[in-house]
Amino acid sequence: MKAHIYPNYALSAHDKVVNNRLFVGGKAKEIIMALFGKKEKKTVSNMSSKSHLDIEVNKSGAEYTFVLNGRLDTITSPDLDAKVNEVTPDAEKLIFDLTNLEYISSAGLRVLLGATQAMEDKGEMVVRNLTESVKEVFELTGFNRLFAIE
Repeated sequence: MKAHIYPNYALSAHDKVVNNRLFVGGKAKEIIMALFGKKEKKTVSNMSSKSHLDIEVNKSGAEYTFVLNGRLDTITSPDLDAKVNEVTPDAEKLIFDLTNLEYISSAGLRVLLGATQAMEDKGEMVVRNLTESVKEVFELTGFNRLFAIE
């Protein structure tokens, strides 16, 4: 007997089809588990254990420097966004020092883009000291043309 949803698969006595879904059993299941094994599911809780960002904010007149250390990703970007929004009304210049930034995701790029847009009519925004991995992300996404990079 062949399952109509998997026409090239011959069902064995250990297999079942329920609601058009094939449940593989017996030797086929052993082979699949040996090939693919159990994969760890990525959840917010186990991703957050890897995500950490220290944000140091230094003020000199109307110039604010954000020194970032760690990972700027989906988990940590809201913290940076909140700090940027807090100082933007008083700022004439925003500087992001990325010397110790290990990783940046699209969520982190959005925060930097938002800061650029917020400073458009008020002053300037500068990104400095990009690590090689962050520089590569900037180049691949074209963000290296959007920001003043030192």
